[in-house]
Amino acid sequence: MAIDLNKYFDEQFQEKILQNQQQKNPFVTISRQTGCNSYEISKELVNLINQHGKSRWKLINKEIIELSVNELNVDPHKIKTLFDAEKRGHLDEIIRAFGNKYYKSDNSIRKSIKLLIRNIATEGNVVLVGRAGAVVTGDLPNGIHIRLEAPLDWRVKNMAHKKNISLAEGFALVTETDKNREQLFVDFGKKHINEIHFDLHFNNSTLTDSEISFLLFQLLLKRKLI
Repeated sequence: MAIDLNKYFDEQFQEKILQNQQQKNPFVTISRQTGCNSYEISKELVNLINQHGKSRWKLINKEIIELSVNELNVDPHKIKTLFDAEKRGHLDEIIRAFGNKYYKSDNSIRKSIKLLIRNIATEGNVVLVGRAGAVVTGDLPNGIHIRLEAPLDWRVKNMAHKKNISLAEGFALVTETDKNREQLFVDFGKKHINEIHFDLHFNNSTLTDSEISFLLFQLLLKRKLI
């Protein structure tokens, strides 16, 4: 049986969110231009924190897809494909995966996914990669919001190398995915990417993954968040 999204929003999320927002556990969001090494940097940051910090942290990347699927009772393979910015177009494609009954309930679905992301952040001790995390959690305390950037040619070459594809294919993939990711900010936060005030911007073409993760680790230490 498919879940009633409005009832789920009211009963399952609201109370837990209000409780968790009383907590002040730290979290990090990492937004990135396509072709930057967000996963590698996030993984290394979590490893540094877990080796030297006081609390155990975790990395949330595409797990948000599985959590959304489990909570909203949808075919996981379909949602995983549609939620992947490299493969989907607009968020409307995600809505279609919920069936005709919910196709017109896009606001309810967005609201449920936003609250799921906020709940993860308020529980804290997490690095949240992508999924418009910065705009969804921007008002929560003790969050550090990071943007990874690099020149287009660097990102295209990096993507082509990772995917073992041509530069032309890499260019098409990078530009299309950038457009789709930017649309997520509009869909979930009614803001364009250039309207988001990140705490730090890193140039992934001039700073190594290890340097970026170490600098983030030092910032968390300085703020006594770990």
